[in-house]
Amino acid sequence: MEKEWVIGVNTAHRFKNLRVSSNDIFSKLFYENQVLMVLTHYEDGIILDVNHVCRVLSGYTREELIGRNVCEMAFYVDPEARQELVKRICQDGYIRNLEIKCRDKYNNTKYVLLSSSILEVDGETCLLNSLVDITSRRQAIFPANAEGEKYRLGSLQDITWRQQAKSELNRSKKLFYQLFDNLPLPTIIVSSKDKRIVEVNDAFLAFSNMTRKDIAALQGKGKKMPPAIYRFYEMVAEQGLVKSFECNYRSPSGEDGSVLVSGVIINWEGEECVLSIGIDITQLRRYQTEMVRMENLHVIGQMAASIAHEVRNPMTTIKGFLQLFQNDENYREDHEDMRLMVAEIDRVNEIVSSFLSLSQMNLIELKAQSLNNRVTTLIPVIIAEASGKDIAVKTKLRKVPPVLLDDGEFRQMLLNLARNGIEAMTEGETLTIRTFADQGGINLQVEDHGQGIPEAILGRLGSPFVTTKETGSGLGLAVCYSIAERHDARIKIETGPAGTRVTVIFPPPA
Repeated sequence: MEKEWVIGVNTAHRFKNLRVSSNDIFSKLFYENQVLMVLTHYEDGIILDVNHVCRVLSGYTREELIGRNVCEMAFYVDPEARQELVKRICQDGYIRNLEIKCRDKYNNTKYVLLSSSILEVDGETCLLNSLVDITSRRQAIFPANAEGEKYRLGSLQDITWRQQAKSELNRSKKLFYQLFDNLPLPTIIVSSKDKRIVEVNDAFLAFSNMTRKDIAALQGKGKKMPPAIYRFYEMVAEQGLVKSFECNYRSPSGEDGSVLVSGVIINWEGEECVLSIGIDITQLRRYQTEMVRMENLHVIGQMAASIAHEVRNPMTTIKGFLQLFQNDENYREDHEDMRLMVAEIDRVNEIVSSFLSLSQMNLIELKAQSLNNRVTTLIPVIIAEASGKDIAVKTKLRKVPPVLLDDGEFRQMLLNLARNGIEAMTEGETLTIRTFADQGGINLQVEDHGQGIPEAILGRLGSPFVTTKETGSGLGLAVCYSIAERHDARIKIETGPAGTRVTVIFPPPA
């Protein structure tokens, strides 16, 4: 049978004898709840009823609170707090865990998490509020508050409650920091207000190759946040939660990478912050790009292997007849045209040879050789080609361990890279060829001082038919990638307005 829940009222107030129809369960949830429960009138904030926890949190008895106006009691430290509360409830219908500052009976400032929802009571619109004291998260037992006053000693029960709350908070903090510091993913907490870095974990320090002192010094310089990261924090502020936002970064070593960032709004010691966790996907993106390039090379290679001989045989026949006609006096007037046709046939044969290099059907013989000796042998050929454009060739060859090389393929790769650099420059500039060893392996580097590679095609370099030259076939660099793969090497390209640097990184000797 349904019972009537009698709301306690002040005899001097207009809500005297107000009764609410409710079942026994709701009544128990209200009165026996260990969280402070308060029922107030929606429009004017008059307190209609409270449970027994009010004495612990506010210092007032239940009878002292019922019938009073929360605003007249100066319950809110910020007088506009309740107006904002009502405004948000009008918009959303409820509030969850809103942190506010309030005053108790002894004028002590406290911090509480307020949850509130609308409730109809005998046709009157009311607010059902629950308040959780979180003051102990900010202050030790009875410290000086913001106004420089001391908390007054309460009852023994109040002291015990505060001690338990403090102990529980310390355990929670310890657990959080253990999780935060040992999380293997880079994690950072940033202030929503001024984008100040509040806390980072060890994985973030390792990822950024920075110390906590470096981060503090960086913030002191007022360095602007990258646009992509700024946009991420704006999205988190708007949505509250953002998952898998991809953005690019540049590592301390100068390499570009990609990271997936997820962020959520949290309350960190009374301040609204964004907790962000990143997953480095640089290797994944490189792998995906390489897979696309390899698939293209595979298709081109299959096509080249199937048609190469069929193309070469008729072209060889045509070239042979043209050469015979060049020696025939009857065709003297056409000799120049025939010479041009023979040159074009040679160009076709060169393209077919490039196709065959892509097919990966070439038999290669890898031998441990001196990289510097192989480069020195090819320098005269490169100088001869560069002299036609008045390009200087400079070498900087450091002592490096032997590398497993195939003579023919290494020759083709180096000449292709050198030719690309020479064609990218104008008269009087310099092509630099370097060799050196580092932690990544044995490096062969070809650097030019041209205008750089357009960003639009930078991501497609190494794919067949991608070129910046008006008359290029777009196969030279693709062949270099294919040769590098057969040598277990990788190619790294750095480019900008000042030129392009191509590095072939061979694996270190076993």
